[in-house]
Amino acid sequence: MSDEIFVQTDKVAEAAAHITHANQVIDTAFDEMERAIQRLNQSWTSQSSDTIIGYFSSISSHFKANRFAVMKDYSQFLLGPVGEGYTAAENENVRLADAFK
Repeated sequence: MSDEIFVQTDKVAEAAAHITHANQVIDTAFDEMERAIQRLNQSWTSQSSDTIIGYFSSISSHFKANRFAVMKDYSQFLLGPVGEGYTAAENENVRLADAFK
């Protein structure tokens, strides 16, 4: 077992970019579903349509914004404290170690 830890900040940034892109794709797809449900509501009138549209609205209001925010925050965490923070800490460690040479 190695005593060293290697962090590939470029891979962390790549993962954050992938998460950000996927988050936007999911958000766009959910918007498209909302528009489709609204169109459906204009042409489908029944008790079951009201129930289904109500369920979808409930999911949308409880899930969509929260999911988007959590994934956005996670991506920003990867870019900031993990990626940039690790690089800054490593650079400072090297600078301090050089001071003792």
